[in-house]
Amino acid sequence: MEIDALSPRIHAEKRRNLVKFYYPIIDAMLYASNQLTNDTIKKYIADVEFRRPDTAEHTKESVKPALLLENILDEAIKIDPVKGDFYFLQDIVGDNGVMSTAATLLFASLQDNLSPEATIDDIIAERLSLSAQQRMLLLSGDDIIHRFNENENGKFEKIIANGDEEAFINCLELLDVQPRYRRKLISLYKDFDEHILSVAEMLRPIVDIIIANESIYAQSVIAMGEKIEAADDDLVSYVKDLCGLVLPSSMSFQTYISVLSPNTLTVNDRINSTSDLLFGICFADLAEMLHNRYDNARIISSFKALADETRFDVLHCICASPRFGLELANIMGVTASAVSYHVNKLIEHGFVESTLIKGKVYFKPRMENIEKVWNSFLDVLKSPYVPHGSYNDKNE
Repeated sequence: MEIDALSPRIHAEKRRNLVKFYYPIIDAMLYASNQLTNDTIKKYIADVEFRRPDTAEHTKESVKPALLLENILDEAIKIDPVKGDFYFLQDIVGDNGVMSTAATLLFASLQDNLSPEATIDDIIAERLSLSAQQRMLLLSGDDIIHRFNENENGKFEKIIANGDEEAFINCLELLDVQPRYRRKLISLYKDFDEHILSVAEMLRPIVDIIIANESIYAQSVIAMGEKIEAADDDLVSYVKDLCGLVLPSSMSFQTYISVLSPNTLTVNDRINSTSDLLFGICFADLAEMLHNRYDNARIISSFKALADETRFDVLHCICASPRFGLELANIMGVTASAVSYHVNKLIEHGFVESTLIKGKVYFKPRMENIEKVWNSFLDVLKSPYVPHGSYNDKNE
C-alpha cells in the first residue's frame, strides 16, 4: 500500500511519529558513509544468510523497505570519492574507538532548532547562522576533547565561554589524536561555512530521493516511532532489555530513526549537550527475534559464537571485571577493531551488555542470558528426540 504524505489513510497521531523522529538528512549521511565502506544492507543480508540462516527469512522481510530504498539510491547516486572520504569516512577517536565523521559533527543535534520537515536549505541557513561559540560547542562534544578538557582543568570550557577562536584552534592542535583527525577538526572550524555548503550539496540529491520514496518506508518508521513513544518514560530500560546496552540514567537524548541503517542502534554521546540516540527501523524487531528465540537453531548458533578462541577469551576476561574496548585490546594483544568485532558478536547473541560511562563503553557478561542458553541446551537434551526430515534428507 502506498502512503502519500497527505493520505487520509494515515492517522494523524501515527503520522506524527513519522515526522517526529525521522530526519532524511541523517539517513543521507548514513547512506554516503555506508556506500564508501561497503557496509550496505545487501551485505548485511548476505552475512545473515551465511552466519544465521535460521533467521534469514525473518531478517529479509524486516529490512525489505530499507533494501528497496537503498537499491533506488544505488541506481541514481555516485559519491565523490575524495569529498566522500573527508566527510563520510569514520575516524577512530577516543579510548573506546568511538566512530565519528565530519558530516555527523557538522550536523549533530538537529532537534535543537529544526523539525524533521526542515528542508536542506533550512538546515543550511540554521547552521550558517550559528555563532562562533555555538560552532565551538558543536565541534567539541567528542570524547577525545572532553578528556583533553578534563586533563587541562576545563580549559576548553573556559575558551568557549570567552568565545576565544584563536585559543580554541590552538587547543585543537594539541589534541592527542591521529593527525588526519586533528587536521579535519581544525579545517571544519576554520572553514565552517564552506564545509556546511559542500556537505549539504552532496547530500541534497540523496535527500530528494529519500523524500520522494516515502511510501516505501513510512509504515516502518511509524511502527518504530510508536515503540519509542511507548518506552519514552523509561528509554534506558527499553534499550537495555532490547540489546543489553546500559545507558546512564542521567543522560538526556534526542531520539532519531534511520531507514538506511535498519539493524543498528547508534549512540552519539555528546559530552556538552544532549546525546543522539538513533534507532534503525527494524532494530527492535530483529533484537526481539534474536533474544527471545531459544529453539535448537538459536542454541546451536550461540555455541558457534563461543567456538572462536579470541571471542571466548574476551568473554572470559570481562567476567573478572568490566572493560572498555581499548583496554581489552591491550590486555589481549589484539587490535581495537578485532575486539569490536568479537564483542559485537557476543552482544548479538545476548552474552554481553555494554554500559556507557563518561564517554567510554564498558562491557560485562549477561550471566542471566548465558545461563538461559545453557539451561535451554539441557532442556533440549532431556526432551524426547524427534528426527528432522531435513537432516535425513541431507544424509540420503
